[in-house]
Amino acid sequence: MPTSHNEMVKYYYYNPQAIEKGMESVGYEVGVFRGRIDLILRDSASRLCLVDVTDEKNRDRKKKQFKKYKESLRWLANNVFQCKLNEPIRLILIHPKKGVEEVT
Repeated sequence: MPTSHNEMVKYYYYNPQAIEKGMESVGYEVGVFRGRIDLILRDSASRLCLVDVTDEKNRDRKKKQFKKYKESLRWLANNVFQCKLNEPIRLILIHPKKGVEEVT
């Protein structure tokens, strides 16, 4: 299993099934406003999944930031690109030692 942040992002990009069965990769290290989303995937129901690889010390800050990215992405899709995102966007954090956590 990879240990550095970049190695983990690439690992999950090429192996999205390691997160959840039916996942497909869409992009990685995607710039959004003043930050980056580590991974964008689609789940088996074709919902967008934003994935962040994080460590314990900044986990709560990441959750808040991640929710802002989700709303920004939805706004861009609906208002700029005119492609209505009606399905929910899933937010997933991956911690190297604690595993996968879905943010609600």
